[in-house]
Amino acid sequence: NILRALAREKGVPVLLTGYGGDEWLTGSSYHYADYLRGLRVGPFFRQVHTDFSEYGINHTSRRVLTYGLRPLVPQGMRQIIKRAIGYQADSVPPWIVPHFAAKIQLTKRLKQATADQQFSSLVKKNMYEILTAGWWCHGNELEERSSSWFGIEQRNPFKDRRVIEFAFALPVEQFWRRDQTKFILRQSMRNLLPESIRLRRTKAAFDHVFPNAFQGQGGAKIFDSLSSACAGWVDQEKVGEMYQQLAQAHKQGNSAAIPYIFPLWMIFGIDLWIKTNSLKSQIV
Repeated sequence: NILRALAREKGVPVLLTGYGGDEWLTGSSYHYADYLRGLRVGPFFRQVHTDFSEYGINHTSRRVLTYGLRPLVPQGMRQIIKRAIGYQADSVPPWIVPHFAAKIQLTKRLKQATADQQFSSLVKKNMYEILTAGWWCHGNELEERSSSWFGIEQRNPFKDRRVIEFAFALPVEQFWRRDQTKFILRQSMRNLLPESIRLRRTKAAFDHVFPNAFQGQGGAKIFDSLSSACAGWVDQEKVGEMYQQLAQAHKQGNSAAIPYIFPLWMIFGIDLWIKTNSLKSQIV
């Protein structure tokens, strides 16, 4: 929003974004499964070797197991294995009160629907699931509302249907090759971008914004008397534990804080909305 405010101040009516570039051109670790399913042993082991050099044996082993071997196990067999080890992918988060979850049939609503369409690769299937996900639509709406509030038109070339269809038609190798994601995009930008930008493999992270925002609103105190807990929706003790874990991870500067960010942010947002509207009704 700082950038949008600056654009409005300078009279810039239109902003171009890169939204969609990650979703359609990065690819995913499911290329492991695609290589194995196609008996493409060479590309598979080259990718494993690259990831091993980059991330080490533990991380690479988990990645190969999760994105290379597991997707190739038939769905029926996967369900049998999950039941045998007591794994529940669609289980209710521990911070939601069980009675409330049962009342709204949350377990049923959390079940992920798999795509019925047939895809040439698991990477393409993953791209389709992103395209049709509720989070994707929600993000688009937030962006539109924000740019409209500043009186700016925001255009997203990578979200053009023709670009998306083109991406779906590309071979998997054009997305992710060895240590380079967005391979085709990097190649197309040769001699158009500085090499330091074209070959950059890092991304800015903004997860520190959330812990700082919590701290600015009172830190742990904002989760001490939740309206949603009084309503029987969330377990206040478990929410408090989540915040302590987030604060500790943030203090240590590691990524262990990330899984707690959005649950806590949603809990905080709902509580703020309830209290604001309750205050308004009292004033009226």
